Amino acid sequence: MTDPKETVRREVLEASQAQIKSFNDGDAATLAETYLPDGTLNDHSSLSAEHSSVVGREKITQFWDGLIRQSSLSSPRGSPRAEVKDVKVMPLDEASCKLERSASLGSGDVVSKETWVKGKDGEWKVAEDNVTVVQSFAD
Repeated sequence: MTDPKETVRREVLEASQAQIKSFNDGDAATLAETYLPDGTLNDHSSLSAEHSSVVGREKITQFWDGLIRQSSLSSPRGSPRAEVKDVKVMPLDEASCKLERSASLGSGDVVSKETWVKGKDGEWKVAEDNVTVVQSFAD
């Protein structure tokens, strides 16, 4: 018998890998489809004390499109490239999970702390994402 938490861990990790593939393909719209229709992305990257939040796939698409463009500009190949450095998948129950991931974007790092939920259709989607982009100032 398969451990339910291991099943959750495997399924969420697969969904998370699809996000990275979408980023590396430069496809912000497909990346945004991994969020709930009313999913929230909290951007903690700003230099000000306040962060910004976007709700809904359209706004999430715009956020990722901007980051993909920025990553492409700083890439020697001229295309986005996120390389996962660390990922932790922490199942809460059979229908919810926390995921923490850090990745290198070439121009800096991004840390994402996500809450995933499993829909009635069996698909995993991000309900909330807390993103911090740390810009690298080294040559």
